[in-house]
Amino acid sequence: MINPENLIKHIDLNKKIYIAYSGGADSTALLYLFSNLRQSHSIDLEAIHVNHNLSPDNNIWESHCKNVCNKLNIVLHTEFVHVRVDGDGLESAARKVRYEAFSNILNTGEQILFGHHANDVAETILLRMFRGTGLDGLEGPALSRPVGNGVLVRPLLDYTKVELLDYLKSNEISFIEDSSNFESNQDRNFIRNDIIPLIEKRWTNTPFRIQAT
Repeated sequence: MINPENLIKHIDLNKKIYIAYSGGADSTALLYLFSNLRQSHSIDLEAIHVNHNLSPDNNIWESHCKNVCNKLNIVLHTEFVHVRVDGDGLESAARKVRYEAFSNILNTGEQILFGHHANDVAETILLRMFRGTGLDGLEGPALSRPVGNGVLVRPLLDYTKVELLDYLKSNEISFIEDSSNFESNQDRNFIRNDIIPLIEKRWTNTPFRIQAT
């Protein structure tokens, strides 16, 4: 079960907080959790949605995010970006322009929260291992790091995808399902959809998890 109070341990509540909100399950759980935290804490909360223009459904997703933020009375900033694929592939190129969009919005000391969770830690470590990184590179997403003049924080790293989905289901919260996440042509999707389920089936029979550091 997610304890909302644990999510603010590494966050400065006196600074503006943005949620990186795609409309997917992870960022939706994060958005609702912090929307609820406003009831017990004084939080200056807004959200940012990046439209990558890579899917025919992008405008539908943007509209969904606007409707949810209107419902929750959260200001939403929408950023339209153009993704140029370089030698590192589509996923890397999309991440680069997404971070640039965040950097352009954040002022000094402001924070942007990502919905990365424990499964993302495992995926990242496996991805780096398969790509031949050394021992020093075998680490998952950092809890926090600078982005532009602000700070990126990942408060959900202690929780699994299953826990986030349980939270959404128990609270009857809708979210966007991007069908491309189930296509294994991208390396991370292949690890998520094919490799990790095999590991879970063979050794653990429970969600595969690597503790964040």
